Amino acid sequence: MIIKAAQSTKLPVSVKIRAGIDRVTAMDFVKAIAGLPVSAIMVHGRYFSNPFGGPVDFAMIKKVKENFKGIVLGNGGINRPEDGKYMIEQTGIDGLGLARGLYGKPWLFKQIKDYLKTGRYQEMSLADIKKTAIKHAVLAEKMKGKRGLFETRKHLAWYVKGFPGAGELRAKLVRAENAREVKEIFSLADKAN
Repeated sequence: MIIKAAQSTKLPVSVKIRAGIDRVTAMDFVKAIAGLPVSAIMVHGRYFSNPFGGPVDFAMIKKVKENFKGIVLGNGGINRPEDGKYMIEQTGIDGLGLARGLYGKPWLFKQIKDYLKTGRYQEMSLADIKKTAIKHAVLAEKMKGKRGLFETRKHLAWYVKGFPGAGELRAKLVRAENAREVKEIFSLADKAN
């Protein structure tokens, strides 16, 4: 499959793998693709048996970095800037891949970048989070209409994690029919608090 992908494009080919599945590890995969035209590998540091929880195997990611000649990215368990820095320090990887840690926190990219550069990052205020959530809803609706907003509602629920009255707010946001309603829901929440 990798050879077919490489033959069908002039673009670099990358793959994403887990630390392992059953008895096959990421290192087994790296050995199997040696010599194939793969430019980068993203290694999710959790095993298939624990896809979203449990420890991240930094040692496995480090082994891949030491044995693969291309770019190696680390993924898994990166929910805060400190997590990203720790993964880089423990493994020597070239970069990070973010996934679930971004749910409701698209600013995590900038926070990690700032933290790696300066050792500090700015926390988002509830007001800033609310503005970002509203902007997300407005842009989604503008780009895809009602379907865009429906796709965005699950993200709106993540944005309000930690807000006062988050449960009630989440219940309203996931039923919002348009971006105007999203703005109204946040406005009413402000008045209630």
